[in-house]
Amino acid sequence: MMNIHAITPPSVAHVMVQQGLAGGSLNQWADWLLSEEGLRHAAILRYIAYLKLVYEHSLATAELYDRKSPPNSEGKKEHLRHIGPEEMLFIANQLYVLDDAQIPGVVLECGVSHGYSTCCSSCACSRLARQMIAADSCGGLPASSEGPIFF
Repeated sequence: MMNIHAITPPSVAHVMVQQGLAGGSLNQWADWLLSEEGLRHAAILRYIAYLKLVYEHSLATAELYDRKSPPNSEGKKEHLRHIGPEEMLFIANQLYVLDDAQIPGVVLECGVSHGYSTCCSSCACSRLARQMIAADSCGGLPASSEGPIFF
């Protein structure tokens, strides 16, 4: 059995516990969150709207990146994105959980590559008014050495 507090933001988990849904399954939770009854709660509506917006942005961005990628490059280094909208939705959910729990901090993405996840994560962060920093060496990491490495 999944723990409702482990995968949902605190405000959403609180409403779901009040509604007697803590012992349910993932499918039951999802059905209730998207139901008219679930969406009547402001915390749930905010959460679902945020996830929907980030997911739609990630889908549209993926479509654009895929159009610009070389033909037959999927799964290869030259393809312009290496993760999909579903993975971005997972990351967005975790950012929302942190935000809802009032855990401050800056999001740091190391290794930007062609920028797909940066584009999607920046959308998620901006909706939460959370600062994001993206960093890339633009050439890979240096070969390892025996002494200390300073970047």
